[in-house]
Amino acid sequence: MIKQYNYGLIIGKFMPLHSGHLSLIEYGLQYCERIKILLVISKNEPIEPELRYSWLIEHYKNNREIDIDITNRDAINELPQENRTEAWCKFIKQEYPCIDCIVSSETYGDTLANFLNVDHLKFDHKREMTPISASEIRKDIDKHIHYLPEHVKKSLTDRK
Repeated sequence: MIKQYNYGLIIGKFMPLHSGHLSLIEYGLQYCERIKILLVISKNEPIEPELRYSWLIEHYKNNREIDIDITNRDAINELPQENRTEAWCKFIKQEYPCIDCIVSSETYGDTLANFLNVDHLKFDHKREMTPISASEIRKDIDKHIHYLPEHVKKSLTDRK
């Protein structure tokens, strides 16, 4: 497949990193020369930001097409609800001006892409290809462990 975009952006919490995330990233790589993965963190999350960041780094350490950043969204979350989307969009526009597409399976992708005046590459919004969410995995890791990469499995089972 011919790559059409220079730099795509994927935003997520990756709590935990699972095969749906990996499929989303692979989809983005089909269309983008480079992918920026933005790990979004906030206080009081059930999985430490450092651990989630380490999963992404470990998984993509040999992939020169992927860059990984981390950002804290607490300041935006403290804004009134009606101001959060605009603040988030302005943050992305300021920090990542070279982005020419958003890659996501979430509805916020349309809003963000419209604000940035870039394309939104939608992927498996109904989660039909990988019928799982990170919140479902967190509820019962043992039941859904087959969705996790080996290094994520190990770190989560070591925590028990």
